[in-house]
Amino acid sequence: MTKRPDGKRVQGVDPFDRMLPMILRKRYDAQNYIAYELPCEGMDAFIAQKRAEGKRYTYMQLVMAAGVRLLALRPKMNRFIMNGSIYAHNDISIAVSIKRTLRRDDEAETTVKLIFNGLETLDEICQIIDNAVKGVTQAKAETQTDQVAEVLTKVPDWLLRPVVSTLMFLDRHNRMPKAVIDASPWHSSVFFTNIKSLGLPHISHYLSDFGTAGLFFAMGKEYKKMIPTGENTFKTKKVLPFGLVMDERICDGLYLARSVQLLKKLVSHPELLETPPEQRLFDNF
Repeated sequence: MTKRPDGKRVQGVDPFDRMLPMILRKRYDAQNYIAYELPCEGMDAFIAQKRAEGKRYTYMQLVMAAGVRLLALRPKMNRFIMNGSIYAHNDISIAVSIKRTLRRDDEAETTVKLIFNGLETLDEICQIIDNAVKGVTQAKAETQTDQVAEVLTKVPDWLLRPVVSTLMFLDRHNRMPKAVIDASPWHSSVFFTNIKSLGLPHISHYLSDFGTAGLFFAMGKEYKKMIPTGENTFKTKKVLPFGLVMDERICDGLYLARSVQLLKKLVSHPELLETPPEQRLFDNF
């Protein structure tokens, strides 16, 4: 099948790229790990300027908005592998891991799945993020993921394994029910977690072989570092660390490197996100 509820099979793939999923059959066999530091100077200047105008932005909002724009302009980053074939997501979807509160160690964690068309402005993206996060943390409403998890917890242990195995079989053969895909955080373009609030640096999180997420992005807490400017001279620079784990079967190293550079550019100049892109670029279907 060339179509799924959440994507379409990519046509005209380079022969080597077509062979790679046959050799590296599991997503966790094809993980690339990148530790990177995004400059904070541009974000700080933008946040200060907008605060003077009565608007408030956070690092998380700016980084996520840059990520949405990146996936809109670099379509190979929005690919996924299923059953040895390369697919492209229909939408740009970001699954965000959220702790309802940080007051207790045992507080429940949930996820929200944010859907974008790639043509949103910064303010539109921030509104989508804010509405989703507030709905979970303030109202403590159940997400679709919570509802599916609650159903699965009622399944006896002896039956749970075959149920999950059946779902994975249906997924591999493009028969997964759309309702399950819509509720599953693993069926997304990227999984995003913000551990800045925990005071931690970036982490490199594994990719799950269940679902379609070929990217995991973990944003850490900013810190200051000394940068050499000459012989025996230094300056202090604030940076935001992040860990990116990618399924290397979706694109080659050059494409990834240029994508990371674009992310850095967008984060360094958030004003570029205030207007929509001229168009969203798509793979060859």
